[in-house]
Amino acid sequence: MARFVGAEDGKEIHAPWWENGETVEIRQFSYMDRRRIATRAVRMVPYPDGSTRAEVDMAALDQTMLEMGIARWTLTDGQGAPVSLDPGAIGRLSEADGEYILGEIAALNPRRSAEQQGQFRGGARVGTAEQSTAG
Repeated sequence: MARFVGAEDGKEIHAPWWENGETVEIRQFSYMDRRRIATRAVRMVPYPDGSTRAEVDMAALDQTMLEMGIARWTLTDGQGAPVSLDPGAIGRLSEADGEYILGEIAALNPRRSAEQQGQFRGGARVGTAEQSTAG
């Protein structure tokens, strides 16, 4: 596994229904990207009993994943003119295009298994430290 995420860790995609030459370059998320996505998708909701609960705003989650996951694109409007990549244009994507791009971003950035999360949270480091002090 790479230690750092770089520009080369992306992928160019093309949906079968897009025009020739229309592509979207998606990128792999870094640790902090994942944290920012989670932060933007969670909102604190006050309840009548005075408590506050965290809820996931799925629209905000999808929008943020698209905004952070798309590095560049060559998509065009109905007249063939290039569309600039910005949050407004991302928000106007058709459902088919948005779901396709989001699916490709999710495939490039799979969720970690519980075992992998344990390794990231110190499981592998503890074993390494024990091995280095045992000798």
